[in-house]
Amino acid sequence: MPEGHEREFTPEESKKLDELHGAREELFSEIALVIASQLGYAANKIEDLAKLSEAERTSLQAETEESIENWDDAETDGITQPSMPSNPLQALLYKHHELGDQILDIQDKAAGLWDDDDDDS
Repeated sequence: MPEGHEREFTPEESKKLDELHGAREELFSEIALVIASQLGYAANKIEDLAKLSEAERTSLQAETEESIENWDDAETDGITQPSMPSNPLQALLYKHHELGDQILDIQDKAAGLWDDDDDDS
């Protein structure tokens, strides 16, 4: 296939993408729960997040997105993140980023940016 030639996702790729996106959504909630605790919100489990006030949820959403973006930006900018995260939040951010990389790999492959021969996994 010529470089840059896009194709449809295979059924296997579509299934994997669905799984990865679902896992990232779950991790987002887990990250939000850790941040909620750091902010002093009364949330001990993911279900408690829905009980927060609208202002608290809005603030928590923004804080969670910012934490994820900061982690991803550091990775993109070549700032080395700890290979062994030192706290639960870092561990979750690391996993979230890794899932994002897997999603991008599948999308890049479908876009013809690299083929299976380039796959090192």
